[in-house]
Amino acid sequence: MLLICCAAWMLRFAWIEQNIFSGKRIDKYVEQSHNSPLLTYTAQNDYLFEANLPAAEKRLVQALKSNSFYIPAWLTLASVVNDQGEKKQADAILNYSDKLTTELLKWRWDKVLVAYELGHKEMLPGELRFIINKIPGKERNSALKLADRLFPTAQKLQENLGEENLLHLFHHALHQKNTPFALHFLQELEKRQEELSRRDKLWLINTLISRSEFETGRFYWKKWFENKNIVYNGNFAKPFLGTAFGWRIGKNKDFVHQIISRSPQETKGKELQFRFKGWKNLSFAHFYQIIPVQQGARYQFSAMMKSQKLTTDQRPFFQIYGYGSGCSMRTRNFGMVAPTQSWKKETQLFDVPCGCSAVVLRLRREESRQIDNKMSGKLWVKDVNITDSCIDCGSTFRCKDKNGP
Repeated sequence: MLLICCAAWMLRFAWIEQNIFSGKRIDKYVEQSHNSPLLTYTAQNDYLFEANLPAAEKRLVQALKSNSFYIPAWLTLASVVNDQGEKKQADAILNYSDKLTTELLKWRWDKVLVAYELGHKEMLPGELRFIINKIPGKERNSALKLADRLFPTAQKLQENLGEENLLHLFHHALHQKNTPFALHFLQELEKRQEELSRRDKLWLINTLISRSEFETGRFYWKKWFENKNIVYNGNFAKPFLGTAFGWRIGKNKDFVHQIISRSPQETKGKELQFRFKGWKNLSFAHFYQIIPVQQGARYQFSAMMKSQKLTTDQRPFFQIYGYGSGCSMRTRNFGMVAPTQSWKKETQLFDVPCGCSAVVLRLRREESRQIDNKMSGKLWVKDVNITDSCIDCGSTFRCKDKNGP
C-alpha cells in the first residue's frame, strides 16, 4: 500500500509538471496552489526560460507565503531581485537565507552559486570548506572545481579550505593530474602524520608515470613499496599489482597462467607458469612491468626459465625497451627459450641512454611465419632481476636528468 501511494503521488506530480511544461491549465492551477516546490519550479521557468521577472517574483512570493522557510524560493528570489537591479534587497535576501541554512547540508551548493552570482566572495571560502568536508558526491566535486577558479595556488586552496580538507584536495589534484598541487598536499598530510591508503599511494604513482615524472615516482615507490630491488616482486611471492611499477598481466583465451609453489628445497618465492593452448599464432606481450631506472647507467638483467614442448620457431623471450616521451632507447631482445629445457639462467647487460628514466621489461613472443605456426607448450619463469651492482655495471656516462623532482 505504501508503494502504491508513493507511485500515485509521483504520477500526480509528473502530470502536474507535464501540464506546466506544455502550458495546459497552468495559470489556473498554479494560482490556486499552495505547493512551494511547484511554485518555485514554475518561477524558475519564468525566470530562466521566459525572462519574465515580475511573474517569477510573484510566484516566489506566493511560495514563501505558503512556506516561509523554503530555501530554494529565497535563493531564486535573490537572483530575480538582483536582475531587477535591487542589489541591496538581493543581498538582504541572501543573508537571510544564509542564516536559515546554518549547519544544514541541503541547499548549500545552491547558496554558493547565488553568492557567486551576487559577488559575495567573502561568503564563499566558508561555504566551500563546509561543502567539501561534509557533502560527498557531485556537490563536493563542483565545490572543488569552483575553488580552483577562486584560489589559483595550492597554498591559497589550503588556507581557504582548511586542514580538514587536505585529503579531498589531494584527491582532486590527482583527478586533474595536477601533480605539483598533489605533492604539496601530500607533504602537508605527512606533516600532520596522516597516512595515505594503499589505493591513494598507487594512484599518485600512476599519475606521476602518466606525466613522465619517473624520478619523483621512483622516490615514492621506494618509500612506500620497494627500496631494495629494481624489479618489484621478481620472485612472484606477492600477488601481481597490475598497476604502477608492479607486474601487469593481460588476459587472452590462447594462454593461461598460474603461480605455483617451488620445490621443497627452495624456500623463497614462487614460479610463474604459462600454458599456451596451441589455438593461434599468438603475438604475446601480455606480461610486463614498468621500471624506473637511472639515466646513463648500465644494468644487468637475469631470469630463470624452463620450458616443455614449446612449438614453432618463435618462442618466448624477455625484452626491454625505453618508456616515456623523449626516450630514445632501442628495444633490446634477450635470448629465446629452447623448445624444451631445464632451468636455465639468462643474463645480459644493457645500457640506459640519457633522456630515459623508465624502461619496460616484458615477456614476448612474436608471430611465426611458418605454416605450422600455432603456439603450444609450457613455460616456467622465476627469479626475474635487474641489478646495477654487478661486476660490469656502473655509470657509463653522465646525464643531466630532465625528469628529476
